[in-house]
Amino acid sequence: MFEEVLFRLRHGALLLLVRRRPFGFLHLETNWRTIAHSGMDTVSPQKRSRIMASIRSRGNSTTEIPLASAMRRLGLSGWRRHARIRTPSGSVRPDFVFRRERLAVFVSGCFWHYCPEHCSLPKSNSDFWRSKLEANRARDRRNSRELKSMGWEVLVIWEHSVKRSPAVCAESVLEILMWMDV
Repeated sequence: MFEEVLFRLRHGALLLLVRRRPFGFLHLETNWRTIAHSGMDTVSPQKRSRIMASIRSRGNSTTEIPLASAMRRLGLSGWRRHARIRTPSGSVRPDFVFRRERLAVFVSGCFWHYCPEHCSLPKSNSDFWRSKLEANRARDRRNSRELKSMGWEVLVIWEHSVKRSPAVCAESVLEILMWMDV
């Protein structure tokens, strides 16, 4: 009786070939080509660059579109997507803008905006990613601070909240709008 099993550990860093032989003997053989790969990534740097470049900042089908649909179902109107708001340091494009009410709604992705609950830094090139995500977080704080100083209300909705329940997120937008009318 001879049985081979190929195990792939996390991120493709190590492949083990397990051979079971009669009498319960276990032999581990390492696939050294996988270990010799310089990084933890399983694709080439060029392919990784194409993958990262294809991530869209607008029209995200898992966050923005479900939230927009939920807001329409609630009858919310008067909002524009990605409308430019001029600030002292340039301009900001929130995901949803209610100009008359002066409400800016940002839908922040858990990875790109460094969600305190869900973001985990990549293991490879961690210094780069830490500084990149911290810069994103600092930019978000600066934008919120500038909008608030100009008299805008700012609502940040995290990706995990929209994925959990777009209707609840839309209701929180409605509550803020109702509170602003008072």
